[in-house]
Amino acid sequence: MHKYKHGLFSVTQLLILIVAMGNLPRAYAAPVDAFQVSQSGTMAAGTEGLNLTFTLPTGKQLVIEYVAGNCFVPAGQTCVLSILTQVGSATTGTQFNLQTDGIGAFGGGNVLWRAGQQVKLYAKSGTIVTLRADRNSPTGTATVTFMSLSGYLE
Repeated sequence: MHKYKHGLFSVTQLLILIVAMGNLPRAYAAPVDAFQVSQSGTMAAGTEGLNLTFTLPTGKQLVIEYVAGNCFVPAGQTCVLSILTQVGSATTGTQFNLQTDGIGAFGGGNVLWRAGQQVKLYAKSGTIVTLRADRNSPTGTATVTFMSLSGYLE
């Protein structure tokens, strides 16, 4: 192999140096203030919706990166999962529906609906974040409804 030499380094040495510099540990990256929450509840007979809420700490904005949830409803019903957040000067939450899929019947005849979705949502400091489940009929009880989210505070 022919090596071209120019100045103090050969081309081979320069390429090795570039690769090595690109693989340095990222010690200078700011640490992430990770945040996760999981909430659960039940939709009693006669109700079609459930709000699972928590309040953000003051002085920190939440960046939400992943939201997931499950909802077991009586056969023939459907469930939609969503999240509501507030940003800027908003005084009420903005709703974001999640892609919710019907999985099928499980023990006891209930049907599982679930969501798991990567997102990029924000919620301002000190506001209430709502994880919401809605079904299309108030008949029977929707059980083992849970939702969770993951992200970081900044």
